[in-house]
Amino acid sequence: RRIRDLPGPASKVPVIAMTADAGEERRRACLAAGFDGWVTKPIAPELLGAALLQVAGLPPESDMPGRV
Repeated sequence: RRIRDLPGPASKVPVIAMTADAGEERRRACLAAGFDGWVTKPIAPELLGAALLQVAGLPPESDMPGRV
């Protein structure tokens, strides 16, 4: 919430929550607090990659030319 309250472009920086609490309630709380994405630990590299692509506004790897 503090990041979202910053003035100017700093308030728009993508922020992904990384938590060991995988509950749906925690996910909703993170997103309501202003996080752009959410991943749980232990980190699955493909899910972290997908979250990074999402907050960057890029298509999933499967939709990228040359990717399978």
